[in-house]
Amino acid sequence: MEQNNGIMGMDALLEKLPREYQNWFCFGHILKFEYKEIFDYENWDTRYNAELILSNDSETYKIRLLLKHISGEFTIRVTEDIVGLNIRNLTGSGLESCNHFHIYDFENDAVSIYCEEIEAELLEHS
Repeated sequence: MEQNNGIMGMDALLEKLPREYQNWFCFGHILKFEYKEIFDYENWDTRYNAELILSNDSETYKIRLLLKHISGEFTIRVTEDIVGLNIRNLTGSGLESCNHFHIYDFENDAVSIYCEEIEAELLEHS
């Protein structure tokens, strides 16, 4: 998680999580995935934002990711847990035209989403 610069709220998230939970692979359960159409009046086009809520195995920690301006095709397999979640910052790679981030499961392709911005927050812990 520490290498995910550019994600809004990441510093606050890492401050609240114990060191052993500061890896994306610890959050293998998708509790919620919802996307909605947003009309951008400034640019006069339609955008799509998504909310992804992930938890660790015991649901002690829950992370909310707000994915802004998702684009292209995306996949979410809701019948599977995420085995190896990763978020790749594409800035500077030549791949980032309007997709600055790629959220994906690098082990079984259960998740693949491209977006322009990400906001992260810790929802709760017990």
